[in-house]
Amino acid sequence: MPKVPHLVFSRNIWETALWASFIDKRNKIAYVGTLKIGKLEPGKIVRVLTCFLIIWGIVLGNLPLLADSDFTVQKVILAQDIADRNPEKIFSPPAYCEKDTTGKTAIPIVHASHTSQIVLWTKVESTVTGSIRHTWHHQVNGTWQRVSSVDLGIRPSFGYRTWSLHFLRPGQDEGEWMVVLAPSKEPNRILCITRFSVQ
Repeated sequence: MPKVPHLVFSRNIWETALWASFIDKRNKIAYVGTLKIGKLEPGKIVRVLTCFLIIWGIVLGNLPLLADSDFTVQKVILAQDIADRNPEKIFSPPAYCEKDTTGKTAIPIVHASHTSQIVLWTKVESTVTGSIRHTWHHQVNGTWQRVSSVDLGIRPSFGYRTWSLHFLRPGQDEGEWMVVLAPSKEPNRILCITRFSVQ
């Protein structure tokens, strides 16, 4: 008896649970495992297929949203330069993804007289191809102002390395800074915030 694999709803055709099943083409009988659930009349087949297509449309329509959520920032480092995709001349204390809401944890200090640029090196775990955004903010007169932002391509990896940089402007960039990391397509979903101070 030839059988063709397909998906069908359980006994109640409108239930949401999908079960693996088979169709006996010759007798037009539906099976769920070994359970016979009755004759497949033309109207019943149409309803099954319609429900199946609606559910798959919902699932497939939401795949991009799920994909964009598959980024995890493993590590951030503030440094003066990059060599062979790794940071060099790292600023101290070490940078970190902010968890201390009191602001009492020590943050990296950048001495403008010693360097002309700041590099934010980021290690990201990702199961999809996409991009994350580094947005650089400077606090001026008690207000955070966005200075720049850059979208960085990410490929599936357990530790994809990428970075952005900011060129220091003498006499203008002293003070508190923060860089906000978020998926490019979901800029309000913050993955990490790292802070530093320029002196």
